[in-house]
Amino acid sequence: MTETGTSQAGFLATYLPAGAAQFTQAIYGSIGYAAGAAVGASVAAKQTGQYKRMVLITGEGSLQLTVQAFSILNRQGVTPVV
Repeated sequence: MTETGTSQAGFLATYLPAGAAQFTQAIYGSIGYAAGAAVGASVAAKQTGQYKRMVLITGEGSLQLTVQAFSILNRQGVTPVV
């Protein structure tokens, strides 16, 4: 999951392993999207038995807007590596 902005543009050149996918939000250009989206995708993947690993690429300003979303991971039993 990549945040809008510089991290999004830089990550487009990254090669991913087979079966991996990148998600981002470029339409509205609003920061703070990626952390909440990563949490939601992680919880959904765990509930369906498909969770392997989520990588969140975000900046500190964007993360400050939505860092409280990480508390949801704890309640759902998903252990992030920060």
